Amino acid sequence: MEGTFIGLSEQGRNQLQTQKRYAAAIRTFTWATEVNPDRAGPFFSLAWAYAAKGDKKPALRALQTAVNKGFSDLSAITDNKAFDLVRNDAQYQEIIRALESKH
Repeated sequence: MEGTFIGLSEQGRNQLQTQKRYAAAIRTFTWATEVNPDRAGPFFSLAWAYAAKGDKKPALRALQTAVNKGFSDLSAITDNKAFDLVRNDAQYQEIIRALESKH
């Protein structure tokens, strides 16, 4: 299963960052979260893909899940232009405040 997870993660990153195929990246990262639901990284990438596609609510839901599962790279969120879509949202601001309080 770990090999499948790694393959999905690599494929999803390629779809998201290189190809800009956001719907495909969403499908791939969704599968990765199903293969290994305890890992925070794929949920962060899923949030990024949803945000890049313009889907606010699922982006925030996936970002919250990533943080709940231990994602703590504040700059990966705040420096990512895709999240400009949700920066003014109360849920996003709450997620950021929670992460800032941990640092």
